[in-house]
Amino acid sequence: MNDEGAHTGASRHSQLFTIRVWYDEQSPGVRELRVQLKHVLTGDTHYFRDWSAILTYVETKFDSSDLLPQE
Repeated sequence: MNDEGAHTGASRHSQLFTIRVWYDEQSPGVRELRVQLKHVLTGDTHYFRDWSAILTYVETKFDSSDLLPQE
């Protein structure tokens, strides 16, 4: 069985990100979530404090036609 075609098709419609998550201590006993999200192909890097903003950002990357592979 050859799934090379399946992987090729999926990669045309996918984006690759790296995510770094940590807690930033604001004061003793008070810490805040921090997230760094980097788009691997473009190097575009953004920082977030909540998950909903991350999802919104990622969705915009799928809507961006400049990130689609050229045929």
